[in-house]
Amino acid sequence: MIALRDRVVTFARELVGLTADPSCPAHRARYLALIGPVETQARAAALATLSGCELVQRGILRAFITHPLLEHPYRDRKAGEDLLAIAREARAVLEVTATPQPGDIVIVGGGVDGGGPEHAWMVLEIDPDPSGAGYLVTGLDGGQRDGRDFECIKIRGHAISRGFDTVDGLRRRVRAVLDLDLIFGRFGRSDLDPPPFEALDLRPALPT
Repeated sequence: MIALRDRVVTFARELVGLTADPSCPAHRARYLALIGPVETQARAAALATLSGCELVQRGILRAFITHPLLEHPYRDRKAGEDLLAIAREARAVLEVTATPQPGDIVIVGGGVDGGGPEHAWMVLEIDPDPSGAGYLVTGLDGGQRDGRDFECIKIRGHAISRGFDTVDGLRRRVRAVLDLDLIFGRFGRSDLDPPPFEALDLRPALPT
C-alpha cells in the first residue's frame, strides 16, 4: 500500500502545468475541475481569474478528504479560512517553527507584517539547507502566471528559515503549517482507488 504522503505528492505533481488559459482547453478543463468542481460553469470560469494558490490547495485536499467546506460552493475570499478551519478541526495546525513534511500545506504572508500577500503552497520535497540556516523545499504553488498571464500551477523552490519563507527574493512570514496526516486522520476518504487524479480526470494532457 502506497503511503498517504506519497500518494498526495504524486497527485500534486500531476497538477504541474495546469493553466486557466483558454488556448489550452484540456489543461483549463482540468484546472477548473480542480478548483471548482461543485460550481456552475460560469462560476468556475470566474474563479479561474482569481489568484489560485489556496484554491489549488483546497482542490488537493478535496481529492483525499471529505468536509462540508469542500462540498459546497466556494465562499469568496474564504479559501485560506477554509484551509485553516479544516486543519483546526483536525488539530493539525502546527507551530510555525515546525519542520513541514511532504504533503503538508504551508501558509505564508498576509497582514501588515507578512512581507507580502497571503499565499499557500504544498511541500513536495524538503532537505536541510547546506548553510545550516533552515531548509530548502520543493513546493507546489498555485497562483502563478503562465507565459500568457493566466493562472497556472508550478513547482517553485522555497527556503524556510527562522519562521520565514523566501522564494525568488520574496520573504514572507510563515503563518501556519498544516499537517496532512492529522487532517486525513480526521476527514480522510476511504475510496481512494483508483488514484484520485484518475477518478477526477485531472491528469494533464500530453503536449500536442
